[in-house]
Amino acid sequence: MSFFQFRKFKVEHDHSTLKVGTDAILLACWVDLSHLSSKSKLLDIGCGCGIISLMLAQRTETLRLKQAIEAIDIEEPSCREALHNVLFSPWPNSVNISCIDFKDYVPFAPSHSFDLLISNPPFFSDSLKSTDVSKAKAKHNDVLPFSTLIAGSLRLLSDDGRLCLILPMQEIPYFEQQLSKRAYMEELSYLGIEKRRSFQILRYTKVYTKIGKDCSRVLLELGVNTQNINVEEKGLIVSNKGIPLLTQGQGQGLCIQTVDGTYTKEYQKMTEEFYL
Repeated sequence: MSFFQFRKFKVEHDHSTLKVGTDAILLACWVDLSHLSSKSKLLDIGCGCGIISLMLAQRTETLRLKQAIEAIDIEEPSCREALHNVLFSPWPNSVNISCIDFKDYVPFAPSHSFDLLISNPPFFSDSLKSTDVSKAKAKHNDVLPFSTLIAGSLRLLSDDGRLCLILPMQEIPYFEQQLSKRAYMEELSYLGIEKRRSFQILRYTKVYTKIGKDCSRVLLELGVNTQNINVEEKGLIVSNKGIPLLTQGQGQGLCIQTVDGTYTKEYQKMTEEFYL
């Protein structure tokens, strides 16, 4: 049996498509929960073994959320393992697991009902696929294209809601392109979404695996823009690293390891609630 032991809970990941990894841990620690209240609704898109949902359950414990965190995934083995992990955690009633495709979930969920969507999505758009079909689905965005994720999230989020993601640095230019309304206008119409809705990047953090290495991941927080202003018109700036920045975005950097391979103090502080 393969599992990952945190301070307050254990995550088994033998049968899940993707195992517990740094990306999920980073995202769950980094997401800002300050805008949430006890009435807030949360959705974990592509929950895998349930690690992000359980970390959020721990972080929102003091909020006493009136509704359980919703968690969805397209793979049955992942959902079964996520359910097992939730049931044997300190928060068995705080997370609901559903085996469903995001594209099938969105049209039937109440519109503008979620305050936080969080996802470590399938992100590769143009790279060699694994021969394992489940792993290919989990890593490549054929099944959940960025345009579908963006349009569906705009339907689900409240006006003050947030979408938080972690993406590889190499996929940022393509994701930036997909933030254009032109890329998802057809899906907006199909889902019956107000066309004046779009996203703006509120916050981002560049992640470096080790001091001296290039940026490998980008953590993104997007907010709903209801002013009928296209992203390009809002003042999109692209840095020399290719990271899209809105004029009001606040960017930071995070390094995980020092030159000798030990965790940096910044990363230790960020994850101290969870790591043993």
